[in-house]
Amino acid sequence: MPLPEAIAMHERIAALVKPAKVVAIALNTSLIRSEADARRVIAETAAATGLPTDDPFRFGGSALFSAIREQLEPATVA
Repeated sequence: MPLPEAIAMHERIAALVKPAKVVAIALNTSLIRSEADARRVIAETAAATGLPTDDPFRFGGSALFSAIREQLEPATVA
């Protein structure tokens, strides 16, 4: 199943309890030896889903944290 379809299914199933939106993707790239290949897979996943994607253990979690924080903080009105 393509990842965008899996994300949509996850959101539909979660909505049975409480609506939830996938806002970022954390990948485990530990089996990919090359850092360049891991970054390529991360970029391909981000492009396929339109979501911030990273391996927080390997490269840090700041991008994912920012995406999640944006969804949790109320929008400011100017």
